[in-house]
Amino acid sequence: MKSPDNVLLGIALILLAGVILYNVFTAEPTVEPSVVPSTSALSTTSSVTEVVTTTPEVTLSSAKVNINTASAEELMSLTGIGPTKAQAIVDYRTNFGNFTSIDQLTNVSGIGEKTLAKIRDDITV
Repeated sequence: MKSPDNVLLGIALILLAGVILYNVFTAEPTVEPSVVPSTSALSTTSSVTEVVTTTPEVTLSSAKVNINTASAEELMSLTGIGPTKAQAIVDYRTNFGNFTSIDQLTNVSGIGEKTLAKIRDDITV
């Protein structure tokens, strides 16, 4: 027979995680694979079953692209900037020096107000 602590722990797992079922008859955790993220793992010690959840490293591109230092590849990460426009930005910067304002991008061939409006929040000088 299982100790009351193990039964309570099983119930707690169900209530807290909502996706983990604990079989009190076999003392084995059962995980619903279609619901539990792949980063969840179960670790069993001699008297306690605990859920160990790790958070995957997520790289969100929240950093702005500096139009004075970005490579053509980095510039292509911007909405509406393909290889031709990215190279035009690099060429403009090479020929005329660094941008002093974001609005100067409209001086680059192929970049107008609409393109600038799409990328304005994602760039910096």
